[in-house]
Amino acid sequence: MTGVSPLPVFCTRAGAAVVGSMMTAYGLPQDQAEAIYLYRILHALEDIREGWYFVRYDDWFGEEADGQMLGLSRYCGLRLSEERAEAIVSSNVRPRLNRQARDSGIRLSGVVNELDGMLNSFTGTDYDQDRIDDWCQSVRKRLSDLRFLTEGIRRIGK
Repeated sequence: MTGVSPLPVFCTRAGAAVVGSMMTAYGLPQDQAEAIYLYRILHALEDIREGWYFVRYDDWFGEEADGQMLGLSRYCGLRLSEERAEAIVSSNVRPRLNRQARDSGIRLSGVVNELDGMLNSFTGTDYDQDRIDDWCQSVRKRLSDLRFLTEGIRRIGK
């Protein structure tokens, strides 16, 4: 198919909400849920090099929803009036669908808190690719530095 170009959209959600959801839905312990979340986000940020458009999950349920819909539609090359954007949001986004955990009580690891802070600072096409790259490299280095632990644990298990 010609004339079709992918447009990466990255929907961010609070790490505590994602981790809590995975713990509830899949019965995972927190450390495993955090590891899966970190692994998936790290790979997404490393693997896609085209321009991003960042939207926040919880903004769909607040006053920012109409503006988020307008911005997203412009990014996708669609022309929506403010009235049409409002109609789309009001007919598709309902408060009962909001699964964002307000206060889950989950205390996240430092690296996931770093990730949350970085992602929450990005909106639409306003993001810092160098900051993303630096964060990804930092996480890779920390994981590599700790590889000796996994090797040691593997040897103990034999």
